[in-house]
Amino acid sequence: MISTAIQRASVVTALLLLTLACADLMAQEAGAQSASSADSAESIQRWITELASPGFRARQEATSALMNAGDAAIAPLKNAALTGSLEVRVRIGSILKRLEQNSFQYRLSVLKEQPSVEQAAKMPEWSRFAERCGEGSEAIDFYTRLLEAEPKLFAARMNKPAELRLLLEQRAAEVLQSASVRAGADFGIQTEFSVDSYAALLLLASNNEVTLRRATSPSISSLLQCEEFASALSGADGRHYLSLTGAWILRANISVEKPLEFARQFPTEDGLQLARHTLKTALRGQNGRFALMLLVEQGSLEDVPLLESVFDNTGVLVQGTKTSIQYKAYNGDMAMAVAITLRGGNPLEFGFGKHEPRDLRYRFANETIGFETDADREAARQKYAKLFLNAEVSE
Repeated sequence: MISTAIQRASVVTALLLLTLACADLMAQEAGAQSASSADSAESIQRWITELASPGFRARQEATSALMNAGDAAIAPLKNAALTGSLEVRVRIGSILKRLEQNSFQYRLSVLKEQPSVEQAAKMPEWSRFAERCGEGSEAIDFYTRLLEAEPKLFAARMNKPAELRLLLEQRAAEVLQSASVRAGADFGIQTEFSVDSYAALLLLASNNEVTLRRATSPSISSLLQCEEFASALSGADGRHYLSLTGAWILRANISVEKPLEFARQFPTEDGLQLARHTLKTALRGQNGRFALMLLVEQGSLEDVPLLESVFDNTGVLVQGTKTSIQYKAYNGDMAMAVAITLRGGNPLEFGFGKHEPRDLRYRFANETIGFETDADREAARQKYAKLFLNAEVSE
């Protein structure tokens, strides 16, 4: 119970620090964003006024600008159509027709009225979603919920992709803050955590074509530890949430520690794929510890050749003095212990954990994943080769 409380407190602290960092970044940009919104509204009104210009070129430029403004121009245009001249109303009607055909909100309303693959295919990220979650009616309903949860993000993805990276960073910070509030970090803003909003972030941010700014990636990965999300994984839509999580943890160039920790708690083929990929391409620092722990818990004999290929990796996991004896553990050492375990052996019999009681099975702990001397390490390698590799050759 004490250990669990400490773990939860650590999670809350990590979420708090991330939230404060993200909030600071958002505050720096809030003023500029507000001014930009005001300028945009003024520009739209100016372009609408120019629709009545006597000059053909001015009217054409205004029409083109309003088309590029997208959804933001729809409401002002509808208001202007109530009072404009007949000629202006005709122009506005033509612009509105084209805008609404390309409008995220319009397409979403059609999808809700006619839930089908045909209509879903007109929406952003559908093909990636369908690849993960399928194309059945249940999947379409779930996808529609995600669109409704984060319409601003999906609209940007569809019509203004250049703006999406900033919006993703800000929204990820907001969702992280809501999780922090629920976890006990009171910022005075009681916003409710939305699992569907988080799933929408996972879907959008897992697209390698979308550039992630600064705190976006750590915010999204930190939310993997959110209790509401963990609870949702056991609910009716759990498999869909888990599928979208898989897309995120396999995204290129994100830190793998938290995704691997999540995959240990919620085993999937995606988690195994991430662990294997980490050993093949990103075995540095503490990455190896998380990947190797996942493999010893979920891997099989098929993973042994990969483990053997990193026996020589000297990335340091543990280094220091233990009972006045120098002790060091490398990624390669831990890989050997995992390989022995997957082969059905006991690492204690290979010289690991010299001070462990001999009647116990091996524990994967800091004090048992390495060796006190290079001679001990080499002896373990020789014994492994003799028992397993030479035996395989003779067969």
